[in-house]
Amino acid sequence: MPLVIARIRGDIQGGIGVGTVLREDGTLDKVQIQGIGEQIVYEKNGDTLFRTVLSDAAAPQGSQILWRGVSDWGCRIEPGTALVELSVTYSRRAVPRSPLPGMPVDRGAILPAAHPEDVFTAARRRVGGQLVKRASGGNRGESGYALLTALLVIFLLSIALSLLAASLQLRMRIVREDAETVILSGLSDAAVAEAVANLAASGYYYSGSPEHTFGDGKITSTVEPESPGLYNVVATATYAGRKRAVEVEIFRAPGVARVRRWRRLAS
Repeated sequence: MPLVIARIRGDIQGGIGVGTVLREDGTLDKVQIQGIGEQIVYEKNGDTLFRTVLSDAAAPQGSQILWRGVSDWGCRIEPGTALVELSVTYSRRAVPRSPLPGMPVDRGAILPAAHPEDVFTAARRRVGGQLVKRASGGNRGESGYALLTALLVIFLLSIALSLLAASLQLRMRIVREDAETVILSGLSDAAVAEAVANLAASGYYYSGSPEHTFGDGKITSTVEPESPGLYNVVATATYAGRKRAVEVEIFRAPGVARVRRWRRLAS
């Protein structure tokens, strides 16, 4: 059977057009394959499919038996395209298959069961007739390439999203740290202001404030006299687990206290 199918496919692919001839009842009578300088005609007579070659330059060669045991055949036209499906229903032979090539004519008796066979192929171009349809399903190589391309796109997209997430996370952390730094600066300035106010009010008897809550954080200060009228103040602020300490030199006169020097201590 593969040899017959190969013969039909070769005839159609070697032609430039395929046409059909129908009987009055609408059933298929002939399939005509137009080639360059010749025409190949398939015709079913009884249960036998014949092949006839009509050449423009030579005398007719007569019909040859191509396929026996054919119970039905058809040629389906694909509207709007140059494709046609040729289908053949046949009966198998009783002789087992041989590894040697052979035509169905040389086989034994026909088994009663019928088996359909569809031949899908295409002529080189359409010339006013109906052409043969290629089997559906697409090219497996193209499908594999499309799948590989889709996986590559998904992989690159996942990398891009990961980098974007890491960048956003880093930016959010920097913004949070900047906000905490601003709050710590405000708390440490509040601790210094508290120490200056207490020195101006209490005079020599003020030694600093213990840690206490101020806003959302905590502040504390220690005051040590350096010389008459000069005091060294260390103010510490705590917020969100972070600390900020500043050292301030304060000059005090009766009823007056002001900052002379300020520096931030290492955390």
